[in-house]
Amino acid sequence: MRAKLVAGAQQAGAVRDDAELPEVYALLVATSRAATQTHLDEEVRTRMLAIVFDGLRPLSTPG
Repeated sequence: MRAKLVAGAQQAGAVRDDAELPEVYALLVATSRAATQTHLDEEVRTRMLAIVFDGLRPLSTPG
């Protein structure tokens, strides 16, 4: 089921094609743990999430 979610997000253009379930899962687990267990302030947490989401976003084609 989870692999279908990643594949669906890729087909919709929301997640880069070279991201596979193990990497996406690891990023989500690590990010959620960091956000909840390290007592980050909201500004840091927001920037961290933006960086993770930017990293998952499809690569733009040069042109």
